[in-house]
Amino acid sequence: MLSRKIGNVDNGPFPYSCPMRWDELFTELEAEYNAALREEAEAELADMVHAEAATIRFADRVRGRVGQRLTVRLRNGETRQGYVKEANNVWSMLHEDHRRYLIPHRGVAYAWPLGGAAAGIDGIAARLTLGYALRALAGAAIEIRLVTEGGEHRGQIGKVGADFCDLHTPAALLTVPWAAILSVEA
Repeated sequence: MLSRKIGNVDNGPFPYSCPMRWDELFTELEAEYNAALREEAEAELADMVHAEAATIRFADRVRGRVGQRLTVRLRNGETRQGYVKEANNVWSMLHEDHRRYLIPHRGVAYAWPLGGAAAGIDGIAARLTLGYALRALAGAAIEIRLVTEGGEHRGQIGKVGADFCDLHTPAALLTVPWAAILSVEA
């Protein structure tokens, strides 16, 4: 066995006994420490990205497409596409040539392409319900096509309640819960 001596001291099998080896040891330890700090910072960044993504809503991403083309697959399997004219937390308005589609977000199975999210909205815009849009259509007294989970009907929107609307069709007066509406089209 080799014995390492510095001065009159026998250091045995320890390689870091001379000053040059101590410098190498601490340089190596410092490099390992810095690498651990980088890994920790990268992990924290990944956690922050995931946490931020968890706050983004479907409506935020649709609002990020205002003025751009969007395709929406409704829960009944039908597809609507057009340029996003307006979007809030509850519904979106798509325009395609002369067609207008008012689409409650709860009636959407999926949509594409959706990119980044628009900034959140607040104030009155954040509180606009589907009823607001339906009342505007009722006031305009225009013929619409109402697509629901139970089928589609043509007529004019009459009374708009807290969670329903009446649709005057040639055959009957239908009362439709908002939850059943997939698309309102004009």
